[in-house]
Amino acid sequence: MQPEGRDFAALWDMYQYALEVVELTRGFEPQEFADDLRTRRAVQYSLLALGEAANRVSEEFKSAQSHIVWQEIIDQRHVLAHHYDTISFDSLWATATRRVPQLIDQLTVILNIKPA
Repeated sequence: MQPEGRDFAALWDMYQYALEVVELTRGFEPQEFADDLRTRRAVQYSLLALGEAANRVSEEFKSAQSHIVWQEIIDQRHVLAHHYDTISFDSLWATATRRVPQLIDQLTVILNIKPA
């Protein structure tokens, strides 16, 4: 199933925010990231926006692409927006440096983006 219209726009937003997360964390070590409030906040915002975009993807498309952890992405957005005082730096770092690059790979295939 190829994304169209609203789904394509939401997936493209997810892809752009995911790229931001990777760029924001490039060159950081975990402790440097934990100590850098600006970068942490920027990553948190990009992940929050990524989750909001994921929430806009239709249920039909999500079902067709069930290998993506849609609910986890959306749930993380909820935590970032409403339970920000419980965010673990280790969890945020793991998401930014492991889960997001995997998501980029998945979105690259779905959006049919050719490698540079």
